[in-house]
Amino acid sequence: MTRDEFITLLAPLAVRARREGSPLFPSVRLAQNVLETGGKIPSTNNLGGYKVGKGIPNAYWRGKVVNQGTWEVYNGTKVHITAAFRAYDSVYDFYKDQDLLFQNARYAAVRSSTTPEGQAKALQASGYATDPQYASKLVQLAGTYNLKRYDRQAAEERRKWPRIRSRMSGWSGWRKELNGLKPRSPGLIAFGIWRLQAGPRMQPNITPPIMIRRPGATTSGGC
Repeated sequence: MTRDEFITLLAPLAVRARREGSPLFPSVRLAQNVLETGGKIPSTNNLGGYKVGKGIPNAYWRGKVVNQGTWEVYNGTKVHITAAFRAYDSVYDFYKDQDLLFQNARYAAVRSSTTPEGQAKALQASGYATDPQYASKLVQLAGTYNLKRYDRQAAEERRKWPRIRSRMSGWSGWRKELNGLKPRSPGLIAFGIWRLQAGPRMQPNITPPIMIRRPGATTSGGC
């Protein structure tokens, strides 16, 4: 899998998470995924180097743990260690669990960032990673792969989504009304059918709910 294919595969999930309220810009999230994994989806579905820490299992992380080798920078020195990392049933679960982490007070600057560049710096300043070049690497990757296009897509979907949900609710109401009509109302029936047929064609292209699972993963969790 090339990095471009990796990004294309994950982008719909990153956009969806943002639309659902994630504080992370999709460009920052995808850049982090590339940086932390090298562009390969690990069997743990952990794309952000999220360690177990003191967290407790929740709806997205069910307590699975994998010990892996990694490196940290302590007092300017790169040190290789073995650490316990969270493992997930799906990439979507990882994204949602990571978003829970960002609700902690220490990540207030991450949540309040108004630009991807500022958010990358906030991630580093908040202690998410010990690499002193972490923020600059994220910004560089976002530029190299034109990841801000997904920020724009997510912003557009967030703007349109409330109206889309309202329309979907309206279509449901029309279906119920049509089901209750008597055959002697052909005009109203024809108008209702036109509404049902025309509505979906006017619906913007919204990223469908999808999940990425590794072969052999359980079917629990996700969306």
